[in-house]
Amino acid sequence: MSLHPLDPATAAEIEKATTLVKDAYPGIPLHFKAGGLQEPPKEALLNFLDAEHNNRPLPFLPRCIFLNWYIKRTPRFFEAVVNVSNGTFVHHAELPRDFHGPGDRAEMNEVAQAVMADPAVQAEIKRLHIDDTTVVLDPWDYGVDGEDTQTRHAQVFMYMRNPANNDPDSNHYSFPLDFMVTVDLCAMKVKKIIRLPLGVDESVTHGSNVLHRRTAPEE
Repeated sequence: MSLHPLDPATAAEIEKATTLVKDAYPGIPLHFKAGGLQEPPKEALLNFLDAEHNNRPLPFLPRCIFLNWYIKRTPRFFEAVVNVSNGTFVHHAELPRDFHGPGDRAEMNEVAQAVMADPAVQAEIKRLHIDDTTVVLDPWDYGVDGEDTQTRHAQVFMYMRNPANNDPDSNHYSFPLDFMVTVDLCAMKVKKIIRLPLGVDESVTHGSNVLHRRTAPEE
């Protein structure tokens, strides 16, 4: 059974499209960020739908898949539209460096590992006199409001489980730590540690001997 032009992309189509892209970059590791159906041009689709609704022979519309990807561990970001009906590129281009792909689960897991392995982060955890097995990381994409829009970062907010019982089901958002971390996603290394205000004003902690304020659950 043939696919309708508006049917979602199938796993086989995604695999065919990504294989074509990987064949164009032999030996180069790629990190795919997104893929899905590239809908036909509006005029061609209208002609198809008109024929469909009036029981006329249906014109052939090729199935196309859009993809975007990085060359892994670089800022080089690409997009393409692949015609999977005939195995050709309709569009293939590198995007400007201030275009960034979204973070994904695999990448954010790498970010969390890089943060916990960083000596400066470990020093912050020790400063708070807490066990790193109680620490919970919350990585996010990092939007830049400034001039450096070409470096891709993640930001990681730091929390801990309920210090009274270290329960993995406790609401860690009730127990924030007083610092966050930014990570360079190309180098996959910690770039900066930023102390955060936790009180009623903008003041932050300073120095290396600041104990963790153990927030009571009712707070």
